[in-house]
Amino acid sequence: MMVHIISEVVVLVGLTFYFNQKNKKLMAHIEDLAQRVEEQEDLLQKHDRIIKQVVDHIGKQQQVIQQNVVSTRPNNKLKTASLKKVSKPVLVKETQPIRVHFAQKEDSDSDSDYDSESDLDAELAEELNDLIDTEA
Repeated sequence: MMVHIISEVVVLVGLTFYFNQKNKKLMAHIEDLAQRVEEQEDLLQKHDRIIKQVVDHIGKQQQVIQQNVVSTRPNNKLKTASLKKVSKPVLVKETQPIRVHFAQKEDSDSDSDYDSESDLDAELAEELNDLIDTEA
C-alpha cells in the first residue's frame, strides 16, 4: 500500500511539474506575441501618419495645379485682347486662311478624360482660329 501512495505522489508531482513547464512556455509565448502586436500597432500608426501626409501633399499639389489652370485660362475675350496687344504683326503669304484642327484619339481609357480633352482641344482650336481671323 505504501508503494501505491508513493507512486501516486510521484505521478502527481510529475504532472504538476509538466503542466507548470507548459504554462511557463505558453505565458512566454503569449508575452512575445503581445509585444509583436504592440510593435505592429506602432508600425500601423506610423504608416497611417505617412499616408495622411502623402494624401495632404497630393491634395495641396492638386489645388496648386487647379489654381494654375484657372489663372492661365481666362475667358476668350480677355485672352485675345491681351494677345493682340503683345503680339507683333505677322505677314502670311498664303491665299487661304490657316485653320487649326486637333485629331481626336480613337483609343481612350476613360470617357470623362476623353470628353474633357476633346472639349479643351475644341476650345483651343476655336481660340487659335479667332486669333488668326482677327490678325488677317
